[in-house]
Amino acid sequence: REIQKEAFNLCKNIKKVELPIGVETIGDSAFEGCENLEHINLPTTLIHIGDCAFSSCSGLTEIIIPDGVTKIGVRCFIECSSLTNLKLPANLVTIGQYAFYKCNSINEIVIPDTVKDIGDDAFGYCTSLESILICTTVKTIGDGAFFNCDQAFLYVDGNESAWEKIKSENSFYDISNYKTYIYSASRPLVNGNYWHYVEGEIVVW
Repeated sequence: REIQKEAFNLCKNIKKVELPIGVETIGDSAFEGCENLEHINLPTTLIHIGDCAFSSCSGLTEIIIPDGVTKIGVRCFIECSSLTNLKLPANLVTIGQYAFYKCNSINEIVIPDTVKDIGDDAFGYCTSLESILICTTVKTIGDGAFFNCDQAFLYVDGNESAWEKIKSENSFYDISNYKTYIYSASRPLVNGNYWHYVEGEIVVW
């Protein structure tokens, strides 16, 4: 049921891992430094991923995190520099500090509406980011959470007053000046930056 702490730490010859159904926990630093790991299949039974579990897996290109996982640990995927495809779990609540720091190949992040806390520097230096979707159900956005993601457009799923409240309660200077679009299901009657869905895709009004 568990991949033990540091079980495959610095195993640099591993390229592919298929974890079986039944695994519930991946321990701290379990695959840390597996720099040639390109693919890992996480089972639907997974509920816990430890701190630094996949840190510095610089060859990893895709990660689909099962919906049973509610917390992504501190530095969990830090410096996964080849990661381009990231799917966060539908029931995620907490994104830990530095969780995806310097994952500088990711170009899109969709943060589920279940997320309440985004840790300091969680997505810092994700320099290829072009699109961040975030909901006004979030409570805490840590310092530097999106630091140096200068190219990204910020799409807020929620009303403008709720977003202003979040900004007033958090000191995330790093995205306060980003190009921001607020969700509006119908064509807005006032000037501003708004977006809506067309066949599941984000489209600016």
